[in-house]
Amino acid sequence: MTKEAVISIARTVVGDARLTEFELESDDHPPYFELEFKGNGREYDLKIEAVTGAILQSKVEYDDDDDDDDDDDDDDDDDDDDDDDDDDDDDEEDDD
Repeated sequence: MTKEAVISIARTVVGDARLTEFELESDDHPPYFELEFKGNGREYDLKIEAVTGAILQSKVEYDDDDDDDDDDDDDDDDDDDDDDDDDDDDDEEDDD
């Protein structure tokens, strides 16, 4: 299978994400291509069987580097609120 054919198969999953890693794992049976793509705030990891082109594995993770403003700020605020609630609970226990 050509590199272009493997990437074309991967594009059915990753769309227009940018290819960041491409390697052939030929020590395993069956041999497969391991690809990594990044784009649209996501990181895609795929394994594609080298002879048939079957997608053996497809993982998608959200890439914090591309979208760290809104999500992280909201999470930090929630954590602070939880800490304050814990302090209030401790005070109530001391009063009893």
